[in-house]
Amino acid sequence: GVEPSPLGHETLRLMADSTWAPSWWLMASAAVIGAPFIEEVVYRGFLQQSIRKLGLGPIWASILVGGFFSLMHLSALPMDSRIAGLSGLFVLGTGLGLLREWTGRLDACILMHGIFNAFNLLLAMTVD
Repeated sequence: GVEPSPLGHETLRLMADSTWAPSWWLMASAAVIGAPFIEEVVYRGFLQQSIRKLGLGPIWASILVGGFFSLMHLSALPMDSRIAGLSGLFVLGTGLGLLREWTGRLDACILMHGIFNAFNLLLAMTVD
């Protein structure tokens, strides 16, 4: 009965509220460059590869790490759109895991994660 927030992440809401302020540029850099780099090193570089070394196959390792990735963002998702947010982040995380397995490289994952965040940031800037 309640319309969900058009912005599915607390960081996007903060950035939309402070569009083009000096702090906006710092947050945008962190969201588009910093977070993708750190998260991909941790999730696809360390965690996924550790799980693979334990014997789990590439698809299941990608799914498992995609689940961890989505749950890590839980506190930043508005209550009224958590299921949609978690679902989208699970698909993103699993897709990035499969990309890591397919290419054998982290840079592709970092780039795609950065593009995803940049696209979401641009969309957030259009919300009134």
